[in-house]
Amino acid sequence: MPAYNFQPRFAALVESGQKRQTIRQTAKGATRGSTAYLYTGQRTANCRKLGEGTITDVLAIEIGRHACSEPYACITERDGKKTHLAHEHLDSLARADGFANGEEMAEWFEAQYGLPFTGYLHQWVASTNATPTGVVSNMGHEDDAECSRCRGDGMDPCNDYLLPCPVCGGRDAP
Repeated sequence: MPAYNFQPRFAALVESGQKRQTIRQTAKGATRGSTAYLYTGQRTANCRKLGEGTITDVLAIEIGRHACSEPYACITERDGKKTHLAHEHLDSLARADGFANGEEMAEWFEAQYGLPFTGYLHQWVASTNATPTGVVSNMGHEDDAECSRCRGDGMDPCNDYLLPCPVCGGRDAP
């Protein structure tokens, strides 16, 4: 049951449920089905809980640049298959992680850790018993139409279901 601490620039995205993934150096303590505790300001007087989630995946990831300086990410799926992301697919991953695009994400990782960066992509769905502050629950609204892209799955079928759906933001995730 890992506790994740988010920088202030990502806190509102996590709290609203828009950001339901994080890229970390280790997978320590994170396993599918375990509870993720989401905070900002840990180890300070301003520590605040942003929410809780159930971890859906922890996948190996590499972020780097090709020889032509184009950024990329390579995600190793549970079955060992590698998915290479560049251009608009990398941009989708970056937006799901709180960045404007793949270039901004690559620059951030380069400044923090150097490239190529190897780590883990941790993904979660919001816990049904812990709706973050500011998020309105959809319970009791059975007439809401399901997302036309993900069909209620909450994950993007155009990215092998690795990223949150860009249309609904993953709000339809089970």
